[in-house]
Amino acid sequence: MEAQSCLLRRVGREVLYLQGKIKDSEALIQDSVRILEDGGLGESTIYIRRLRYLAQIYLKSNQPAEAENAHRKILHVMEFSKGWNSLDTVIAAEDLALTLQSVGRLREAQELLQRCLDVRKSLLPEDHIQISANLLHMARVTLLSSGQLKKKDAYEAISELDKAKDLLGNSISLHGRSLICFTSFIGSAKGRKRLYHLEPKVKSSMQVYDTGSCKDQEVEIWALFGKCF
Repeated sequence: MEAQSCLLRRVGREVLYLQGKIKDSEALIQDSVRILEDGGLGESTIYIRRLRYLAQIYLKSNQPAEAENAHRKILHVMEFSKGWNSLDTVIAAEDLALTLQSVGRLREAQELLQRCLDVRKSLLPEDHIQISANLLHMARVTLLSSGQLKKKDAYEAISELDKAKDLLGNSISLHGRSLICFTSFIGSAKGRKRLYHLEPKVKSSMQVYDTGSCKDQEVEIWALFGKCF
């Protein structure tokens, strides 16, 4: 009965959200989050999932402060349960950084993204696409920082622009290498067999990127590249 009740609540939230009744959906998720916290499940996977969903709703309904608080909660849980030597914590920190970027708090966003990059470099191969994406996020934030500084400090603005160019160049280089490695692996018999036997959830946990997401990243890279020059 309890499982059935949870399923019905979840379906209800999603239906309300799809119908555009964001406020109603938001209230239901907030209630669900409180129930999980009161029940001692404030570190569970389902709690994190609900908070992420809530943060998305906050952003789409123009409530960046609430979205930031939700992402900070998620990061706090990840830091406590898994520490920084975990990609789950890195992803939580990156989500917070991108939220901070959206409200113009660029310095804090830069610091978080730098920490994410340092951890990714210690956990992943040097040409992994996540590192390329991390560099792309950093280039975007640094470019925005350069724009903010134009009227205050021209020299610092130029310095930030140069940093953005370097970060972007590194992202482009790594993106090309990781895409070549990925397509080469998929083209091999071993790669095709490996992917065929992988369950969807395992694929997701391995952060396997399909051709579409690589193409989207490539478009964004070149669009940002055009803004730097």
